Amino acid sequence: MTKTKSRRPVEGQTNPRQACPCGSGKRYKACHGAPGGAQDAMVHRPFAGLAAECQLIALREFVPSATAPLSLAQPAGRDVTLATVLPTAAAAIVRPDNVALIGLQVLSHSTDLSRDLGRALSWALTADPGSVLPTVSTTGDGEQIRLQELLIPETPLDVTVHPDFAWWIPGEEPPSGEAAASLQQANAAILPTEAVTGAGIEAAYWVDAGEKAHLRWVRPEPEEQLLAAMARLAARSELDLGGD
Repeated sequence: MTKTKSRRPVEGQTNPRQACPCGSGKRYKACHGAPGGAQDAMVHRPFAGLAAECQLIALREFVPSATAPLSLAQPAGRDVTLATVLPTAAAAIVRPDNVALIGLQVLSHSTDLSRDLGRALSWALTADPGSVLPTVSTTGDGEQIRLQELLIPETPLDVTVHPDFAWWIPGEEPPSGEAAASLQQANAAILPTEAVTGAGIEAAYWVDAGEKAHLRWVRPEPEEQLLAAMARLAARSELDLGGD
């Protein structure tokens, strides 16, 4: 009679019976550990591991007009700036002045936003000045590089919030024709937004939505823990922002 030894995962590998790190809720062996992987599995925290995780989510989800220079892991021949949204909601643009812009709020995206941005950034590092990348491939095929591999992970974002989209068009001359109309339309859709600053405060923004102003604050804690903490504060009548 022969004995079958149980297979144990090699150190550093994911146990096939454990939950998949992508956050899909499936076991690893039935998700990204399956032959060929599960390219369509939703990555619930695509920017995990980056010091800029919360800011990236804020810029992706609700900040209308903002930019931030990116600190690349490897030197590039041009400056690269992350932007909330670009003209025509393009994925990336290399301006004639050789500055590359990467858009967060785009027309289409895959189940892994980090991979989408990694593809856009890879394109922007080698594209010719004056080029536009309308969209990136949203399938699991092709380049699998993610944003975490291209940036210095511990570097936070230095975000500049803009009152409009004038930064779309460099130079001092005002735009005309179709460019002017597009800029005017984009500016009209902006909700006034200001960053909230202070000790220990990051990725928090006041948003004037008309009748009421909202505080939108991206937190790094798991949702269940954060809601439980807020419930305890509310029970003690301490869930407020202080005096006027």
